[in-house]
Amino acid sequence: MKSTVLIVDDEERNRDLLKAILAPAGYQLQFAENGRDGINKTVDLKPDLILLDVMMPDMSGFEVCEAIRKSPTTVDIPIVMVTALDDRESRLLGIEAGADDFISKPIDAGEMRTRVKNITQLNRYRRLVAEREKFERIAEFATDGLLLLDDRNRIKYANPRAAELLGLEGESSDQEFTALAGKNFTCKPPFAWQTWAGSADPDPKPIRYLLARPDVDAPAKWLKTQLFLLPETGEADWLVRLSDVTKEMSERRDSWSFQRALREKLDPAFENVIGELDQLANPDLGMTGEKRSQLGMSVRKTVRQLQSQINDLMKDAESSTLLQEGDPVKVRDVKYQVRFVSDALGLFGTHVQVPFELESVELGIKSIAFETVLAELFSNSVKFHPRSSPAVEVVIAKPDDQHITLEVRDDGTNLNDEELAKATTPYFQGDNTKGGMGLGLGMISSILWELDGDLQIANRETMKGAIVTVTLPIA
Repeated sequence: MKSTVLIVDDEERNRDLLKAILAPAGYQLQFAENGRDGINKTVDLKPDLILLDVMMPDMSGFEVCEAIRKSPTTVDIPIVMVTALDDRESRLLGIEAGADDFISKPIDAGEMRTRVKNITQLNRYRRLVAEREKFERIAEFATDGLLLLDDRNRIKYANPRAAELLGLEGESSDQEFTALAGKNFTCKPPFAWQTWAGSADPDPKPIRYLLARPDVDAPAKWLKTQLFLLPETGEADWLVRLSDVTKEMSERRDSWSFQRALREKLDPAFENVIGELDQLANPDLGMTGEKRSQLGMSVRKTVRQLQSQINDLMKDAESSTLLQEGDPVKVRDVKYQVRFVSDALGLFGTHVQVPFELESVELGIKSIAFETVLAELFSNSVKFHPRSSPAVEVVIAKPDDQHITLEVRDDGTNLNDEELAKATTPYFQGDNTKGGMGLGLGMISSILWELDGDLQIANRETMKGAIVTVTLPIA
């Protein structure tokens, strides 16, 4: 960043001389033609250095210097007095007025450039130190974690909250951020961290998370991690903000899973009630009194069942157990759950490929959560198919000793690059559905990440449609 030098001199030839000396060095030069104008521009510009002529009409350089030193916003700006006066008394007056240095006329160009360079560098360093101290004082009391990183992704500062959230012990300064965070967290989604600070092409825009997966003693911990580019200061290049969004993630997921369960449980029952009421209201059916009574009893029974189901769902929602219910899923059970979910959505004929040698493998996911994953994937296939009737295929494989993959393939529409990038990322803001795939896939991703699983989406290469790859841990 270029240093700003304010030249205050009433004579144009003096201003032009200083411009000729300093402009080639790249300084941002500003000019004032009298003392009052110099004071006003000092307040507005906050220059890195003032070159102040002593002998000016109406208001001398000594008076200008005193006025600048009286203001708390300009008191620290370095002032060099340029004077033809070479007597001891004049210099004492300048020192008393608050001058930092003197340059005598006639001006020596080399001396002027050296003095200006040294003073502006010292002032820039002083300002950096002051800004750093101010930032640290504010950051000490911040509710979010705040870190400063250099262009190599090394930590230059971490406030107490950041140390607490990351579980840092001892001195963290000058260590690489992602390596240090990786001791207790995993970086999600992986593609977003490929453009983190220190990479070849850093990008602050993607939404990133640090995830500490749940264990016996503690639930999953989610840190939303935001990256901000700092102005060029030479001290740090990036500001990192860590926000603990564990509670928000849990609440949003509970609300989402409750809504999905509510739709799945109640929609078929409502359809039955509406159908039976239509029969009761249709005079063309010639229904007898006994038949009407039987149909009325059936409606009453269905409504009672609805009431019971709603009460059960409310209890589940209050205890936040919807996605923790059921037994662990075995691979051989997948085809039955696929058929159940497909039938519920009107997707008849969904094809499942289950290798015989994998049938006995048990997955690290409970049945309700797995059913929820399938329901969201199949619902998206229906939603984004031109005729809402996709041909869906599920292919199961074992890529390594720790995981099973399910590829869900459909023949719907292709997605653009932005939609593919956003589709599986959990959002908290109001614009979280602009990526096109809605809130559900982001929530599914968060469930799978906590289980040491993953979700990836891509376009099919040889035809229209998408392939969603679900990676699940082996129990």
